[in-house]
Amino acid sequence: MKALIATSALAQLAGSELVALELLECLREHGVACDLTAHVHGSPMREVAQEAGAHILPHPGRVRLFDYDIAWLQTQVAPTLDLTIDEHSRPRTLCLFAHLDLKFVLAGPGMLEDLIADHFMYCSPEAAAHFTGLGLDAERAWVFHNAAPSRFAGEARAGEVLRHLTIISNHAPPELLDAAGLLREAGVEVVHYGAEGGIENIRMAPEHFARTDAVVTIGKSVQYSLLARRPVYVYDHLGGPGWLLEANFTACAQANFSGRCCGRKLGAAEIAAELLGGFRPARRAAQAWPETLLQTYRLEPYVRQILERSANAKPAAAVAALMAVHRHALERERQLAVAAYHYLQSREYLRGERLRLIRELELLKARDGTLPLPFPSNRTPGLTTSREEFAHGVVRLENGNGWSRLIEGDRYRLHAARPGAQPAELRWELRGVRRSLAVECLAGIAVPDCARLFLELRVLLGGEVFSAAATQLGDGIGSSFLKIHIPEPGEAEVAIILQAVAARPLTGKERAVVDLQPLQAVPLS
Repeated sequence: MKALIATSALAQLAGSELVALELLECLREHGVACDLTAHVHGSPMREVAQEAGAHILPHPGRVRLFDYDIAWLQTQVAPTLDLTIDEHSRPRTLCLFAHLDLKFVLAGPGMLEDLIADHFMYCSPEAAAHFTGLGLDAERAWVFHNAAPSRFAGEARAGEVLRHLTIISNHAPPELLDAAGLLREAGVEVVHYGAEGGIENIRMAPEHFARTDAVVTIGKSVQYSLLARRPVYVYDHLGGPGWLLEANFTACAQANFSGRCCGRKLGAAEIAAELLGGFRPARRAAQAWPETLLQTYRLEPYVRQILERSANAKPAAAVAALMAVHRHALERERQLAVAAYHYLQSREYLRGERLRLIRELELLKARDGTLPLPFPSNRTPGLTTSREEFAHGVVRLENGNGWSRLIEGDRYRLHAARPGAQPAELRWELRGVRRSLAVECLAGIAVPDCARLFLELRVLLGGEVFSAAATQLGDGIGSSFLKIHIPEPGEAEVAIILQAVAARPLTGKERAVVDLQPLQAVPLS
């Protein structure tokens, strides 16, 4: 038996990519040969999939859908596949169209799947209701509850006091990050996997759950926590119900443990208090989940059902007849899907270039102990920072100035200098500017309730300084705008400088961080 798994992207260790990878691994464990195809490929998921034994087909347009016994199809890849049915095709292909996101446009339904799908696979009852409401056949709905591999199953951890907490999130809200700080002050060891947490591009494994007392997360990591019998606090950027207990389990599961079930947002102190005060009842709940409940969240039973149902898939001849009737509409759908993936491929290329640059800078750091900013100028010494800080887009300015090219949309962070110290600066150089230049910059404080910061935008041209009005930043965003005229015609080299200085002394625990985003630097003539 042979299966195809097709998804939009194979790049990040998150979301639909993980669903595809775990399904592939489970099918292989059941003796099924698997091919994996995607329009977008990138690190680290591509390498992780290869290590897991995936046979990756890089060009979906050359993949013949009906040469497989089973096809798991995500995010509108199906219309871009080769839909030929001939004497080389399988007599039947079980077509499973997965819908894993309520808002991502490519996760929506299409015409092809309505014609050929044997089942619509939903990650939650909420998703089933949503897409059925958009017209997909309710009789073909199959909720697989975003199930996780059984290898995550574990035993409850001893201890009545919360000593170690794991946060799993790529989009943790500020109140959760601040709550983590409060917990650390209270003596709890907090480890955060994901963006802003210091540990990224890590595939979660059973050992990550074995060594923690509790987990704060949403989505798929809740299923991991359930199987591992770890208390789980459901909260993220959408808010959430907090500790998962018998009383809120059904409503929370209905919405795929996303936090959408209640629209409940808390402050940092409230989250920290709930985590500490509610740990014991949450731990008892995790110990008491019945095996019949946990079976709902194990992937293997669904894979066995998929194998069984493959024998009853639509006959290839019937599918071919349906597609022939609607061939013109299907061709239009194919063209739209291909256009969407051209955009995704371009976006992933830019992401890959950024990662490549970071790797090159890490090599420089390993070689001589310093790590310059991107595109350092030979005229001034580069800024130095630790490898971990740079990986998360943080630049700690010490006693020097650094140069980099100004790229619209780029973000930089700097730690504000204390009063009386040399201002923390970021500089961008622009070459070949003629006559006039408009510069705009947006800045915001990343850590609330910290010192007020003083932001100044200056432009150096030769020996002349053009200074924008100063902006004071509190718990919000400020901006500076400056327009200059270059007196002499012809090309010139311009340095744009952003300065940040704390307006009052910072306490020992305060760390004022400014998020700087150059919005534009446009030659006007």
